Amino acid sequence: MNVGHEIKTRAKVAAKHSRKLSLPGAIIWVTCVHVTIGLATLLAYLLSGNETWIRVYFDYQGALFFLVFGGLEFFLTVLARRQFYADEPLRKAW
Repeated sequence: MNVGHEIKTRAKVAAKHSRKLSLPGAIIWVTCVHVTIGLATLLAYLLSGNETWIRVYFDYQGALFFLVFGGLEFFLTVLARRQFYADEPLRKAW
């Protein structure tokens, strides 16, 4: 009759089934969306030759900054995540 063990086991099961998006996951998701939109805009410009595609995307101040550093952030996040073993708790945070 190990009551403490049963409580820990139930907590782990509940945590595994949680579909809630973590903050690092949200940051990675938003970064991927931003980079994808930027690449789609670049592709549309290259295929059509119409500058409007580039102007619409980069019309606000700092768009290139956010695009470049968003990609850099994603790359560094992947590198940091690889430094942890699969069973380490901080791996999930990255």
